[in-house]
Amino acid sequence: SKSKYETEAVRIALAKIVGLMQLGFGGAGHEIISANLSNADGTDLDLMLRGQKRDCAYGFCDIRQFTDTVECLQDQVMLFTTSVGEIVHQSVHDNRGEPNKNIGDAFLIVWRPKHKDLHTKVVDGALTAFRRCVREIASSQTLQLVTNVPAVHKKFGQGMYRTKLGFGLHFGWSVEGPVGTPTKIDCSYLSPEVKIADRFEAATKIYSSNILMSGQFYDLLSDHIKVGIRLVDHITLKGGHKPFRLYADDRSNLWLKINPRLVEIYGAEAAYEQFSKTFHEGIDAFIKGDWPTAWQKLEGAADFCPKDVPTKLLMKEMKK
Repeated sequence: SKSKYETEAVRIALAKIVGLMQLGFGGAGHEIISANLSNADGTDLDLMLRGQKRDCAYGFCDIRQFTDTVECLQDQVMLFTTSVGEIVHQSVHDNRGEPNKNIGDAFLIVWRPKHKDLHTKVVDGALTAFRRCVREIASSQTLQLVTNVPAVHKKFGQGMYRTKLGFGLHFGWSVEGPVGTPTKIDCSYLSPEVKIADRFEAATKIYSSNILMSGQFYDLLSDHIKVGIRLVDHITLKGGHKPFRLYADDRSNLWLKINPRLVEIYGAEAAYEQFSKTFHEGIDAFIKGDWPTAWQKLEGAADFCPKDVPTKLLMKEMKK
């Protein structure tokens, strides 16, 4: 806007700079900015700041079939990716999370508790944000319009394409601080724990689940938020030795379909509760090594959800 006085022009310019810095550095970057502004020794940037060790919740999400989608959309891919990012970032922001990195088709989100007592509030917010992302992406009119083009129909089939994301969640430690050079700097979170959220997101393709989370994340959730979540496996990540409990969020799982015949008999909610109870009994027996009982229970679970992938994977493991 036009200004009458030079001081007003400076104020407007500073407001824009502040806005751009917030966009560039994110919520965690204020330590980098404040440390450099308070250093009056010289005009050079000081990037050699000590990192801070923090316990955080990490969320990683990735757009499915992105390479094929880019080939179809060409120059419209920016509108597509920005539309997805807007849903993810707004859901995260409304639930006290901070978008940290955008890597084209992938987003890293961090939830930083201010006190140890707030760990439960942080993980509740993280799962709530990702559940909302699944719902809003599935129902987004903008995404449906952007992908309603001949090239997409030719590649995926007429009316077959749906924008889908996989989400991984984990809670653990990391070191927060500036990484980069005077040419480009980012506020980063460095730790093997951050990578676990990424690996769990990749596992959503194996388990056909929209949201997967670690045992460390699940244990911190409030009891009412845990409804609709089930333990689906114990896994060891490639290159690691420590086993992880792997939980799937059925409340947001677009692939989970209950047998219509049993829905008519029990009702939708009771049918899912029966399926979940039977599956839990099956996986408990599987972990204890009582495989005859595990097989019987998992067959019962398969009656309720014939296409449930975690059930099939456990039965395949026992067969092998």
